[in-house]
Amino acid sequence: MKIPSLNDPEVFELASRAKHPPQIARLLLLIARAYDPKMKLAIGGGIAVRDTGWGRHTDDVDIFARPVSAKRLVKGLAAQGVKTFWITDAHAVAYLDEDNAESLAAGEAPSVRVDILSTVTEPEASAIRTAVAPRVLGVPMKVFRADHLAAIKFLAGRPLDLIDFDEIIRLGADLDRVRYIVASVDESRVAALMARARKALAPSSRGVRDGGEGRYLDRDALQRVWKTLHAAQGAPVRRAS
Repeated sequence: MKIPSLNDPEVFELASRAKHPPQIARLLLLIARAYDPKMKLAIGGGIAVRDTGWGRHTDDVDIFARPVSAKRLVKGLAAQGVKTFWITDAHAVAYLDEDNAESLAAGEAPSVRVDILSTVTEPEASAIRTAVAPRVLGVPMKVFRADHLAAIKFLAGRPLDLIDFDEIIRLGADLDRVRYIVASVDESRVAALMARARKALAPSSRGVRDGGEGRYLDRDALQRVWKTLHAAQGAPVRRAS
């Protein structure tokens, strides 16, 4: 099947309806074409975070899969003309040359890509098993539940993962379930989990969320805060660029 262009009506419609960047919309369509409901896999990462309601930017699609399903998905993408290769026996990458021309020319890894992560470990295995229908993804695949997603982000512990954790908790993820999932993997990290969750949920004394280390606002949030602060100061509001 021919790879659609970024101007293809199907790509344009999905990008507009689900508010995906066109390159991500195209990758999601290609994944959906290769997907079989019998496959044991689900979407996690930044795309799943977006589905919880926080419109954070991401350049890649993370798919967690049982080993057999991971291999089937990679073969299905390759059959459509998508470039694929296995980095390790548990991590495959799929991408299109035209989405990554600059990075590939510089000898760098593609940034606009699909990461297919083959796993049998917890909590990812349970996250695959309990995955749910998406709210805004736009294609008929499953995504990680918010509680599993928050737990996985906390356990990963990288700065952007912890930012995602904060936002998922603020959006109402079941904290008792998150605590249970983390405890089932590493009981010693529960106290740190609860401390971070309390901080994320605490109201800010300044009327705007405490920036904290590594915090940032997406474009829509920046516009809202910009207007609020200028209105409070009585200053004319000019659009932030």
